[in-house]
Amino acid sequence: MIPASAAQPEAAAALLDFLLSGAGQAELARAGLIHAAAPSESGLQQSAMRPIALSPTLLVGLDQQRRAQFAAQWRAAFGPGEGLP
Repeated sequence: MIPASAAQPEAAAALLDFLLSGAGQAELARAGLIHAAAPSESGLQQSAMRPIALSPTLLVGLDQQRRAQFAAQWRAAFGPGEGLP
């Protein structure tokens, strides 16, 4: 979900496509922004441990502080980019 008022909707769509791709998920994991935990690490039963997939809906739903934290971690991991907040 890209806001109708997005300054660069094509770039936003490309970013979301990348983040949701296997390569994007691997890069996010490599940078420590997401990780998978084995049931033995969490102590939770498999049924209680349902990963929350990174999705456009989740990204849109994050509050401003969390979005700012994510953007700062992203810039630290991947460097600055054009048009980033």
